[in-house]
Amino acid sequence: MSMADELNRELDVDIGGVFAALWRKRAKLLITGLVVTALTFIVLQMVSPKYKSETQILIESRNLNFSRDNSGNVEQQRAVLDQEGIASQVQVITSRDVARAVIRNLSMAKLPEFDTALTPSGVSDILAMLGLISNPLSVSPEERVLKQFFKNLKVSQVQRSRVITIEFSSKDPKLAASVPNAIADEYLRIQAKAKQGLSSDEAAALEPQINSLRNKVRNAEARVANYRSSSDLLLGRNNNSLATQQLSEMSSELSRVRSARASAEAKVASVRSLLKSGAPADAISDVLSAPLIQRLRERQVTLRAQIADLSVTLLPAHPRIKSLRSQLANLDQQIRKEADKILSSINNDARIARSSEKSLIASLNNLKAESARVGEDLVELRALEREATSQRELLQTYLRRFREATSRQGKNFLAADARIISRATIPSEQYFPKTLPIVMAAFFGSILLASMFILAATLAASRPASRAGMVNVRHSGQPAYASEINQGTVSTEADSEFAKVSAPVEGGAEVAAKSVHMLGKARIATLSPEGEVGSEGSVLLARYLAAVGASVIVVDMTGAGASSAAMIGPHNLPGIEDLLAGDASFADVIHSDNMSRAHIIPTGAASAEEAAMAGDRLFMVFDALEDTYDYVIIDCGAADVAGLSKISKPSTINIINAINENDPSVKMAAEMLVHAGFRKPLIIHPTEQERQFMGTLAA
Repeated sequence: MSMADELNRELDVDIGGVFAALWRKRAKLLITGLVVTALTFIVLQMVSPKYKSETQILIESRNLNFSRDNSGNVEQQRAVLDQEGIASQVQVITSRDVARAVIRNLSMAKLPEFDTALTPSGVSDILAMLGLISNPLSVSPEERVLKQFFKNLKVSQVQRSRVITIEFSSKDPKLAASVPNAIADEYLRIQAKAKQGLSSDEAAALEPQINSLRNKVRNAEARVANYRSSSDLLLGRNNNSLATQQLSEMSSELSRVRSARASAEAKVASVRSLLKSGAPADAISDVLSAPLIQRLRERQVTLRAQIADLSVTLLPAHPRIKSLRSQLANLDQQIRKEADKILSSINNDARIARSSEKSLIASLNNLKAESARVGEDLVELRALEREATSQRELLQTYLRRFREATSRQGKNFLAADARIISRATIPSEQYFPKTLPIVMAAFFGSILLASMFILAATLAASRPASRAGMVNVRHSGQPAYASEINQGTVSTEADSEFAKVSAPVEGGAEVAAKSVHMLGKARIATLSPEGEVGSEGSVLLARYLAAVGASVIVVDMTGAGASSAAMIGPHNLPGIEDLLAGDASFADVIHSDNMSRAHIIPTGAASAEEAAMAGDRLFMVFDALEDTYDYVIIDCGAADVAGLSKISKPSTINIINAINENDPSVKMAAEMLVHAGFRKPLIIHPTEQERQFMGTLAA
């Protein structure tokens, strides 16, 4: 059978036996669970209950904007409503200023729940004196209250929403509801005050700018008026310059005069044409249309009618006929005179029209020159007017913003960008402690823990007390042999020869072996302050313990392999370094002593650096060896206190190998171990006979 098979055999566990052990101890398990449950219930009754309540706040924009220009407000709303803005509001709610205001308003500094210094405890005083807790009196009362306040407070954002939840716990249910509401009210007050402060700051910043702009507008408008007056740029109808308006009127008048002149000339030409053709003057239309000519023509027609009537009864020489004919002749003369006057008037009108046209053309030319000058001056005037207009519009904008800012300074005008959607109410049930779940957890947890202890004890009891039938493994071509041992007997030839050594003097390896054997199973760490030669004490100790029937293994950590050379010879076999580096298993590194039933794990052939990287597995290796062997002897060579601390535990037996008992390094090593807090070491002084026997074995 190989070493690996032997180790696996020893680790076999009877699962049925383990659960049978649990069933046999079911009464103890039940009693343990009930006792722990009862104690837990009693402790819970002594714990002051805590209550929790919450308030919810919705972050939203609540600006009352009456102006048309709200682009700035849109950006501000976006900054408030994004995720970073919500997170910032959470920080504002949890600020110390808000906490101080709530603590002050609710007089929380007077409550023992928040200021532990108001109810001093002897236990806390003792713990503070020992330095286990901080002394409450070392900090200010305000800091003590704030610390407990924030401990009971929880402010968080509801996921994927703009809702912030304010939770507070307290021993007083009324206080648990009052604090979240007070925090929410204080937060809204601070937000509204901050917006009012912004309005005040804006109004204060705009006021000097408005005064400056007023002066600029006044000066710009004065420059416009002065330039208009100095350049004779007076305005007429429709905000046009006077020269432009006159030019327009003159152009209209010239058009009218030209039309009248053309009409008069046309009439004159028509009259002249008729007269040249021999037509009577009264045949001209303007003459015929004259009212006087028309009356004279009517009178002429009447006289001719009378003459015709009288000519029927009277002779042409009749006085009546002559009188009528004389009147008719006078009418003809009057008609010709009136026609001549009308023709003369038509000629005069044409002449006057031509004269008026010439005068208007001259005036129009003058106005054109004046209008050109005015146009050049208007360019400068418009530039001044644009400057004045821009200053005026800027002033109006600032005035509008100033009026809005001053109007928002009203106490109730500006609302915070948040509102309370759910106020905290007085809780009717405590949230801690939850008696039933805790009691049930204590009951089942205690049973589970007790079962684990029982399982561990059962597993430990099921392991063999000694390594009966251990296989003796030999290497490098040496024959293997096996031996059965009984407690207190020697069955091999080597052990018999070793046991015949004469009685050692006080302090020899045999005396140390008897002392260690009386202590039972143990982990033993041996030191050799005088050098590697002292490792013979570790080998003697292992062989003495093996001679009395104990299972012993030596772990050679001397570096030079002093123990390995004494027990298995100078062979380069796998050892502890190979095991730590993962290059070998337990079966590969455990070898048999040439002269006893003891086993040895040599130093090994792996890289020391690789083994050092797995140094945290060293304790696991020693624990596994302790589960299999009665005694695990770790030969540390000339290691110091720091090296010993890496492989030692409180129950480890420390032994110092001394070749020369008067060597100062031996006493110094013993004192250093005691000073460092290790157990008082045993000092082995191998006798001359023991050394001689070791020399014989080595030969």
